[in-house]
Amino acid sequence: AWSEQFRKAYKQNKMKDYVFKNYEYQLEHYILEEIGDIKLKNVKPLNCQNVLNALEGKSASLIHKVRIQMNEMFEKAVENKLINDNPAKGITEPKGTKNTRRALTAREEAAFLAAAKKHNHGLLFMFMWGCGCRPSEAENICGRDIHTIDGRLYLHIRGTKTKAADRFVPIPEEVAEMLPEQLDPFLPICRTSE
Repeated sequence: AWSEQFRKAYKQNKMKDYVFKNYEYQLEHYILEEIGDIKLKNVKPLNCQNVLNALEGKSASLIHKVRIQMNEMFEKAVENKLINDNPAKGITEPKGTKNTRRALTAREEAAFLAAAKKHNHGLLFMFMWGCGCRPSEAENICGRDIHTIDGRLYLHIRGTKTKAADRFVPIPEEVAEMLPEQLDPFLPICRTSE
């Protein structure tokens, strides 16, 4: 019951929809499946540690997010005087995996470029490939984000995660070739609902 109240009061209207859905999924599948049947006042540090231990071998990022989420949920329960102590405080993260990334081979890159030029949403993928956009950033690019500086096209990425996420990057020729001739300043260039 507290997890539901916590979500509504502290999370639901403060996150983008896709972030909130991720948050809910992690809460339901990783936290509540382990401790959801225990009364709030009866949750012990051992129960919280077991939640994280069950995630051993999953990504280090997921384990960290679940620990933060659990800690915050119980900290707010303490603030609301529902419990005296936070049982998630001081629990330790088990070893998780870290994804290793690799660059596309020349052959893979050629196949990607050929496919993107024919795909309905190819420009979206090209912005991610050529400009380093996150999917959500690429979806929100509007005409006003394309700038010509010293004769070269640049993309203003309006990132929201950190100050460094808001940046100007050069648009590669392969991406520029796919831009529509008419750009509406306020409509997304890469419509994904079509």
